Amino acid sequence: MFNEYKKLKIPKAEKQYIMPEPRQKLFLDMLDKYKTRCPDMSLSYAYLNHDAEIPIDYVVMFSTVSEGKKILLFDTPYLYSDRAVPGYRYCVRENKLDDFFSEAVDLMTRISEDKFTEYVNIMLKLSMDEDSPLYWKKEENISVFIKGLLDLSARFTRQK
Repeated sequence: MFNEYKKLKIPKAEKQYIMPEPRQKLFLDMLDKYKTRCPDMSLSYAYLNHDAEIPIDYVVMFSTVSEGKKILLFDTPYLYSDRAVPGYRYCVRENKLDDFFSEAVDLMTRISEDKFTEYVNIMLKLSMDEDSPLYWKKEENISVFIKGLLDLSARFTRQK
């Protein structure tokens, strides 16, 4: 059901490991492309995962306003998925960036800022206060935060 809506069909061999330095460069390039391709979305958070215990490649979170409400959109592609950094590299090389960004934005989880804040505070027991040791953006809290995002994705992902 879900796969019939996918635009990207990246060959498995293209989704293999990338060395850390080019991976970081590609990730930053992807963030720059988001800025130009999605000017109505403001980057709120970006994290390139280096922890082998966490099965996602990166986290990107954007904010936008819809019908007067602040909405957060985030993506947490799994390692070796089409939207992971190696998939982005393939799309750059094959000139398929329109498909990459169309699919990425279409499949992003959307949640109101209020619900996100409530989830972070109550369910994850993390803080929105930058001075707190439990601040959700701190490196030492990333494992809890990413697991929470994966749970949110399962709860709030739009069905086609």
